[in-house]
Amino acid sequence: MRRCAPVDFENTHTVSSPNQSFEPTDAIAAAERAGIDLSLIDVNLSLSVKERWEQHDAALELILKLQQGRERADAELQPTPRDPR
Repeated sequence: MRRCAPVDFENTHTVSSPNQSFEPTDAIAAAERAGIDLSLIDVNLSLSVKERWEQHDAALELILKLQQGRERADAELQPTPRDPR
């Protein structure tokens, strides 16, 4: 896990004066505090472009299969009769 100095999250996106700078470590610290797992980005970037495309294609194929399954299941649903009170 990366270690960064504490940053005021409310002020990480603005620069109040031309002499004030925004350091990339500010964004990293803010992202970690927001719960973003930066190790996943590091692992993904350690892969080759071909490997990243293969992961993308596998994930897309899974999503498309899940959507098709949902559509088939939805097509089999029957309307619920209304109670004529």
